[in-house]
Amino acid sequence: MVDSWDNLDALRANGELGTIAIELVVIFSAIAILVVLFYLKRKYPTMTKNGFDMMILGFGIFAGHTLFDFLDTLAVKKIEGETTILYLVMDFLDAVLSFIGLILVGIAFLRIADYGMQVWKEERT
Repeated sequence: MVDSWDNLDALRANGELGTIAIELVVIFSAIAILVVLFYLKRKYPTMTKNGFDMMILGFGIFAGHTLFDFLDTLAVKKIEGETTILYLVMDFLDAVLSFIGLILVGIAFLRIADYGMQVWKEERT
């Protein structure tokens, strides 16, 4: 195992090159979702008035999770057998932001569904 990840060969030797590629795809996916949500919010302000702001916030926080997930892969994990503080901080932020972001997205889906039910009931009467 190589202790320093200064180049692509070192990343490949540690088996992290594929991980980094997947994490980059997830980062770009989260950004694409945010772009779509902002577009929908702007184009349909009435339909997106309830729950969409929380969904944008949740996916924004989740995008932060993916960034820290990427950075903790780049951080040197072990120096002389000890896990570095930088890796631990990035890993902690990765986990916390993932949890908070997904909770917010779940609550946002509930609020959007509730608003949809209210609109549907008003249209039926």
